[in-house]
Amino acid sequence: MDEKGRTFEAHGHYTASSDGEVYLDKHPSIGGTYTGIEPMGLFWSMVLSPGQKKGIRYVKLDVTQPSNVELSLYPGYLGINELQDTTPVTTTSILRVFMEEHMERFEVKVGRVRGTLIKPKGRGPFPGIIDMYGALGGILEMRASLLANYGYAVLALGYCRYKDLPDNILEIDLDYFEESINWFTGQECVMTGGIGTIGLSKGAELAVTMAVYFPDKVNAVVSINGAHMHTGSAMKYRGQTLPYTGYDNSKLVIIDDNACCLEIVDDPVDEAVFDFSRVKAEMLWIAVGDDLLCKTPFYAEEAIKQIRSLNKSNYRYLYYPGAGHLVQPPNTPFSGLFPCWFKNINVMCGGRPKPHARAQEDSWKHILQFFQNNLKSSSKL
Repeated sequence: MDEKGRTFEAHGHYTASSDGEVYLDKHPSIGGTYTGIEPMGLFWSMVLSPGQKKGIRYVKLDVTQPSNVELSLYPGYLGINELQDTTPVTTTSILRVFMEEHMERFEVKVGRVRGTLIKPKGRGPFPGIIDMYGALGGILEMRASLLANYGYAVLALGYCRYKDLPDNILEIDLDYFEESINWFTGQECVMTGGIGTIGLSKGAELAVTMAVYFPDKVNAVVSINGAHMHTGSAMKYRGQTLPYTGYDNSKLVIIDDNACCLEIVDDPVDEAVFDFSRVKAEMLWIAVGDDLLCKTPFYAEEAIKQIRSLNKSNYRYLYYPGAGHLVQPPNTPFSGLFPCWFKNINVMCGGRPKPHARAQEDSWKHILQFFQNNLKSSSKL
């Protein structure tokens, strides 16, 4: 159950060994929400319990408190609907921790900057990372808290639909991100010499934008399913409107009452493509092959083409064929839908549960190694 009272569940069908035991790292599930030898299948294959509104995805809202996961044993191979009316043989629970005891969290409200700072206790300094999510806005702290556990000071940065920030991405300006990075890099707890940025979707585009416009402050960028250009809105910087590639919402395709946004981004405007000659940071581009929200392989490959044309090699590229748009930290439940911010409809994200879970697990390892290699090291890394 999440903080809003919504329940998620998963189940596997196992045949116990002769001594009556099941070993998740040795025994395959032969049915349920996942199959095969999947030690963490009960986590990544979670789906909404029956009777709840479609399109709700699992989001950990309060990272200061662990998630309580209830584990139950049932007789026989039952389906998800049968499980609702069956009494388990036994039940126990485990806690999934997002912030360890040596961590601390602060809300940030300085000038226009809004967000949350999560870091190890103490003055530091620690390597710094700015973390951003997509155009739905608000603040998500799950990835930031998990990164901070590895010894980073992480700013989960809001930029729309949060407190007194603009209501949507059409109203944001680059000056806000300049103010944010200047504030963050000026903190005593953040190591000097350059920070990292990481983002998903629109947040990935903004993470790259920071490396383009503030190259002396960014040493490492992770773009997860983000664009290689300004998209969607006429963002301003110091009073000047930046070139951008627009959205055409008339190109939404409705499939089974859900929206596919794959074609809504117009053909790229050359002037909107980022000037990668300005980027001094190392870049990690992550793209997926079953994204129904953005043409992310095209974006990543176009970025790499631009970088190579400059005789530069400051990039790495990870591609996951069966994964969808919402690539999160490992074992986050798969979600193929999320609510659209500008229409009362769910948006299709694409992906298939098992390859998506593999992508989340593998990309996280690379992200951790990437930041370790390109940011000043911390004691835990």
